[in-house]
Amino acid sequence: MTALLALMAAPLGAQTAAVPASPADSLQPIGLEAAVAAAQLNSPAAVQARGSIITSESSVRSAYGAFLPTVSLSLGASESSGQRQGPTGDLIDYTAPRSYSTGLNSSLTLFDGRRFSDLASARANVTAAEANEVAARYRIALDVKIAYYN
Repeated sequence: MTALLALMAAPLGAQTAAVPASPADSLQPIGLEAAVAAAQLNSPAAVQARGSIITSESSVRSAYGAFLPTVSLSLGASESSGQRQGPTGDLIDYTAPRSYSTGLNSSLTLFDGRRFSDLASARANVTAAEANEVAARYRIALDVKIAYYN
């Protein structure tokens, strides 16, 4: 703050920006807690662990979806035209009336034990992914602390 005040008070010709002598002069040391927090947020292992949790949670939603009924809808239309031979032997244009069809089908599996085991497996995968994320955070914290004190 005092450097800014001194710069503003100096004559216009004397105002020059303070440029560090080397890149090392512009670096600021950070504390251990800040280093650990930054590493746990930005480390590829931490990002991968958080992504694994998101993927596992989507598998649980997919397993719940297996319990929903399936519904299908179909629509159709047809028209035919052409020429046919008339009663006097000459060709006359013929257009059949249009025909339409619709269909709705729904099915629900009442019991399939595999769906329950798939849901339990997906939930277990979420728990495992969360445990791996905690382990990754501790591993990253340990690595940062070792590097910080060395």
